[in-house]
Formats: sequence, C-alpha cells, structure tokens
Amino acid sequence: MSKDLVTMTIEIDREVYNKAAELFKNLGTTIEDMTVGFLKYCVIPENLLLLKEYLEAGAQPELHHRIFKQVFDIATKNTR
Repeated sequence: MSKDLVTMTIEIDREVYNKAAELFKNLGTTIEDMTVGFLKYCVIPENLLLLKEYLEAGAQPELHHRIFKQVFDIATKNTR
C-alpha cells in the first residue's frame, strides 16, 4: 500500500451494501470507488456550497443528479 493512502472501515447494513454494490456494478464501478469518489468530491472547496444546498433542501432530483454525476466521474476517472 502506498504511504499516501489510508485504510478506512465503515459499517453498513448488509442489505444496503448488497443493493448499492449491485447498482454500481451495473454502472461499471464499485461501491468502494463511489465512496472514495464521494469523499474526494466533498473536499473540493468549490463543491461546498452545492453540498450545503443539497443537505438543507433535501434530495431534490436535480441536485441529486448533479452531485451523483460528479461523484461518478471522480470514481470512474481512472477506469474509463
């Protein structure tokens, strides 16, 4: 493992994990890559206002789609 990487363990309900894993597999990625992609997305300063809006307004479809697309792009950047 690279000295620049950290291993993180999270607990998630097995049913949620299985559903998400299958969904992401069908999209050509993994739940692990999408999780890393989301964390990378969250630390980009330009995204903070959109994340704040998303969290305050709830999961509005347009905001949800914009964030998911950007996270997906980050998660699959090296696999396309």
